Order: sequence, then structure tokens, then C-alpha cells
Amino acid sequence: MDNPIAPPNTNSKPPQKTTGFFGGSKKTEATNQTQEIVLQLNDVSRRLLILEERYANLRKKTQLTDQNMLENNRAYNQQLSRMREQLAQFSNDLKNINDKIKIIIRELTECAKKQDVDILTKYIDMWNPVNFVSRDEVYKLIKDQVETTMTDLNLKIQQEEFIKEQVELAVKKYLSEKTK
Repeated sequence: MDNPIAPPNTNSKPPQKTTGFFGGSKKTEATNQTQEIVLQLNDVSRRLLILEERYANLRKKTQLTDQNMLENNRAYNQQLSRMREQLAQFSNDLKNINDKIKIIIRELTECAKKQDVDILTKYIDMWNPVNFVSRDEVYKLIKDQVETTMTDLNLKIQQEEFIKEQVELAVKKYLSEKTK
């Protein structure tokens, strides 16, 4: 393409001056000048059309670039909005996790240490709670023991009374034999 800003074609030869018999040279000069002006005007017009086409193409490219930039800007804004929402959600999740970790730490500080559990295990093994009895069982055992003891005591008392009677009978018999 021709450069629209370049000066008009200077390689063309200027029209030759011819002088005629009756001054015909002036007419040819005017015609030559007119032709040169027409050529220059055509050249300027052609260059103007080329510039207008280039300007129109640049305008289309600029419009397309602007549209693409607007679409990209909308897409980036939507993506940025989603990322902000996700960031807010992550922030909330992180806060919840921190709260739960604090609760776990608080509960762990309230839990017994291994040392304490070992001591309790030793005491439990020493006491052996499986062999413990309930109150009802203790009351029953005491009652049974008391009844057994009472029964034994009654038997002993009966035996003693029997022995006492036997001794008294033997003493009476002996005394009665001595007195006879």
C-alpha cells in the first residue's frame, strides 16, 4: 500500500513548455497545470480513502478490543466476587475450626493425665472393687451371722441348763445318798 502521508509522486516529469505560433503555450500550460492539480487531487483523495479505511479498521479493532476488555472485566469481576465469597467462607470455616480447637484444648486440660490414671489403676487393683459388697448384702450377712450366733447361743444355753440340771440332780442324789 502507498504511504498516505508521503508527498505526492515527484518522479513524474513536469510538463514541457511549448510555445506555439499564437501563444498556444499558455493554454497547454494551463491544461498541464490543471492535469497536475487533478492528479494531485486524485492522489490526495486516494490517500484520504486509504486513511479513512485504516481509521475505520482501527476503530473496529478498538471497538473489538473494548468489547473484549469489557467481557474480560465482567468475567474477572465475577471471578473476583466468587473468590471473595470463597474467602469469606474459608474465613468462617477457619474461625469455626479455631473455636473447636480451643474447646478441645480446654477439655484436654480438664482431663486426667496418664500419671493420674496410673495411680488410680494401682488403687483400683489394690482395692479390687469386684470383691466389694453392697449394703443390702452386708445387712444380710450380719443378719445371718447374728441368727447363727443366736442359734448357737441358744444351744449353748440349753446345754448349760441341761448340765446345770444334771449337776443339780447329781448333787441331790449324792446328798440324798449320804443322808441315807
